[in-house]
Amino acid sequence: MANDLERETGEPFLHLEMGVPGLKAPGIAIEAEKKALDENCASVYPPFDGIPQLKTEISKFAKNFLDITIDPVNCIPTVGSIMSAWVTFLVAGRKEKEKDTILFLDPCFLYIKASAHVRAKNSSF
Repeated sequence: MANDLERETGEPFLHLEMGVPGLKAPGIAIEAEKKALDENCASVYPPFDGIPQLKTEISKFAKNFLDITIDPVNCIPTVGSIMSAWVTFLVAGRKEKEKDTILFLDPCFLYIKASAHVRAKNSSF
């Protein structure tokens, strides 16, 4: 549906659809994870707002692939779409308090819609 709306309106969408489980991890990622585990990275929590190097790379990705300039300080990596939805709802809800409705395009990830109660008084599906 988002692709159809994008074509019809000419407005680009930032696609945050569900992930694709079952994809084979690239070898470089597997080796990097093994190395990190060998270096005992699992014994400490990362910074709440994200690892600085990752934030910088997210900013570069947004510029290179979406042509959007975002300061790395504003890039907040999350562990998945549910956490990012909660953060987005909370930030957006505080920015313009008079707005009380979230519009979801269906189909979408069910748990994202279920999270709408965090901020919206009204949710349209």
